[in-house]
Parts: sequence; structure tokens; C-alpha cells
Amino acid sequence: MLVEKIRKEERIYNENVKKAQEVFATKQTLQSMTIQELTLICKPLKRESDGKMPKKKESLIQKHKDWSGRPALSFDVSHLVMESECDETNNIYDDVEFNSPTGNDDHPINEIASV
Repeated sequence: MLVEKIRKEERIYNENVKKAQEVFATKQTLQSMTIQELTLICKPLKRESDGKMPKKKESLIQKHKDWSGRPALSFDVSHLVMESECDETNNIYDDVEFNSPTGNDDHPINEIASV
């Protein structure tokens, strides 16, 4: 299931972040890090579209500088959980028309609750 896959990726990502934090706790500069340590700190910043992880120290340092401003990955599955729950209940809202007297159709479930 997609939700399980995303949660697994989140666990792996969090483990990689923890390892990177441990490296930063012991080494203060990128130049003082080994290739293995640089790989550990770059791993949570890397995206699939970035291609292969560099193998040379200078390239890893440059990639860390390039990638360090990226926002953290998001693993929000709430919309997927809601969709799968709706699928399991045969989408209970299929037969309901959402006509808002105020013209605001943005929150149809709230319209049902207020009736």
C-alpha cells in the first residue's frame, strides 16, 4: 500500500537525519569529515532527481553546499489515509449533492454537519 511505503521512507529518512546529526556533533567542518561522513550528511538532503551520490570528497562538499538550503521532505499521508478510508466505505458521499446556500462549496463536509 502507498501509505506503508511512504511511512517506510519516512523512517529511513529520519534515521539518515539522525546519523547526519551525529556526524555534525563530532565534526565541525566539512573539510574535517571523511568521505563516509560526508555521504552520511548528504544522504538526507539528496533527492531521486539528483542522480548518483558523488564518491569524491570535493564533490560531496559541493553537493552539501548546493543541497543544504533545501526544505525537509514531507511525508504527510493524511490525504491518502482519508482517501483509502473513503474507498473502504464505498465513498459514502457519492450520492450527496453539495449545494451551498452561501456559494462556498470549498467545505462540503461542513455543509452536511450544519444541516
